Amino acid sequence: AAIADAHPPTLTKRVRRSFRLGAKLLGEMSKVGLDDIVNTVWAYAVLGVRPGEELFGRTEAEAEGFNPQDIAHTMWGYATLGVTPGEELLGAMEAQALAEIDGFAPQDVASTMYAYATFGVKPNKEVLEVLVR
Repeated sequence: AAIADAHPPTLTKRVRRSFRLGAKLLGEMSKVGLDDIVNTVWAYAVLGVRPGEELFGRTEAEAEGFNPQDIAHTMWGYATLGVTPGEELLGAMEAQALAEIDGFAPQDVASTMYAYATFGVKPNKEVLEVLVR
């Protein structure tokens, strides 16, 4: 909580709450849900603070349950933090994106494509085709 209190008061309530949640839960990663993981990655990205590898590992472990917004927020968070996901996480995100493609809103597509561009990685052909249709 001390780290979260050190940031400027102009941060939104959601960012401060997510950051405090992330700081508290990093030691209890086995107990957090999908929304907590995604919101924590997002909050760290907004703050420009790189979380520990444990959060990235948990993200990878849970990626198969992500919905389109989770995928977009996580990809955006990684890109904003300057972290290129490994092949295993990208593969899981792409498989999940294909499974959930009908649920992608335009903002989800934009955030996901932004992330790929930032990573300097091309999505697999099938994912690219369905995201840009």
